[in-house]
Amino acid sequence: MSETSEDNLALKSEKIEFRKYQVEIADKCVNKNSLVVLPTGLGKTIIAVITASKTLQFFPEGSKIIILAPTRPLINQHYDTFTNFLPISHDKFVVLTGKVLPEKRVQFYEEN
Repeated sequence: MSETSEDNLALKSEKIEFRKYQVEIADKCVNKNSLVVLPTGLGKTIIAVITASKTLQFFPEGSKIIILAPTRPLINQHYDTFTNFLPISHDKFVVLTGKVLPEKRVQFYEEN
């Protein structure tokens, strides 16, 4: 099922094949603390991208979205997905892992 998200201008919607349940879940997560539990392959990362995009519309310029993940491969997957689907310059994204020195994390957070 392909759906567009016309009210979501901060998203490269032509690149995403929206599934109705993903959009509905994302809509319920905007401006709330949420935990989405779905089996692998049902698009939790896409739900996160849609939610982040909609959330950015409500907050002032310069606001930040922080994505946490338990493994480096998963955070790299999120980085790739977010940079692909959000119309935000790649240099505004940063991946912080345990390999980044704590002093550098502060600097990267402030700059990105």
